[in-house]
Amino acid sequence: MYVSPFSIPLVAVNVAFVVALAWHARASKVLESRRDAVLLAMGFGTSAISTPFILKLGGTTGPGEDLLYNIGTIFFGAVLATLLVIVARNHVICKKKPEQRAQLTYDKFLGSLPTDDEKRRDNSRKVLHCVISVSPIVVYAICLNADAYFKSMGIMQEYGVTGIVAGRGVNLIIYWGFSYMATMEDLARLNAFHLIPGWGRTWLRTSIEAKEHRTFTAAVPFLIGHVPLLLAPLPAFFSTSFVASIGDAAGSVFGKRFGKHKLPGGSKKSWEGLAAGMVVSFVAVLVVNLAFEPGAPAKAIIMATAIAGFAGLFDAAVTKVDDNYMNTFVLGGIAWVLYLVLFP
Repeated sequence: MYVSPFSIPLVAVNVAFVVALAWHARASKVLESRRDAVLLAMGFGTSAISTPFILKLGGTTGPGEDLLYNIGTIFFGAVLATLLVIVARNHVICKKKPEQRAQLTYDKFLGSLPTDDEKRRDNSRKVLHCVISVSPIVVYAICLNADAYFKSMGIMQEYGVTGIVAGRGVNLIIYWGFSYMATMEDLARLNAFHLIPGWGRTWLRTSIEAKEHRTFTAAVPFLIGHVPLLLAPLPAFFSTSFVASIGDAAGSVFGKRFGKHKLPGGSKKSWEGLAAGMVVSFVAVLVVNLAFEPGAPAKAIIMATAIAGFAGLFDAAVTKVDDNYMNTFVLGGIAWVLYLVLFP
């Protein structure tokens, strides 16, 4: 099996985040932050392991893989280099002006945050998750149509890049791009807040939730958890993505609006929200699988029932691990295996 040597730089980037997160887990004195750093390091580790294989199973050739990995390396190299220059610049400025560094402390920043817009922040995060889950449909549609056009015109056929593989490559840029930037921001926020530029602090002011003040942003595991799933069959990928976004969002919004009966164990979640999330998850998975397998409605119902059931079980029983880990890494693995069993 061909393994592109040009995947090595992207593997190295993921490994670098594993190392940085492991350092944070060792240095941090906040138990929750240490635990989340370990989980996030495992997520980036999974991403690193899957990187050399992420463009396979789609019909591409070795030159096609090399081309896409090179494009990714150039893109992320430019992005990460820009971020590092910004960080280095702020470090130099604060070193020359210690009084400015003294003013830019994380505790002062948290004290200045408004306390009456948590609902808006949560709703905007849910909307963002839904957008990120729907965007792969648009990406795959564009890439598949572009592939058909290039084949009709005889353009770039020597690379052997299929529409499916090109779609994976573009989706990787989305998932990795946001994951890298958000994780760099989190590491700076929790360890050296003065390194964050003004626009970064403005973004944090409008996006960070109270539960994330002393730990990592919950959106990152949602994003990085999609990376290995790009290797899964498309119905399993979209089923997981929609449950993690639309199903989770429906349960959260409905529970906060109509939830009157709390789950046991001191949870803030309600039975009403749990039921709403499971119903929406069932419908989403059913629609996805019927769209791909219209001739197998019974199997689609089994798939939808099983995934919605597992999602509800995780939502109710798993309280120490963020939903975004369970709904991508764990539920994604279950959906992957289940799809292969039902639709061999």
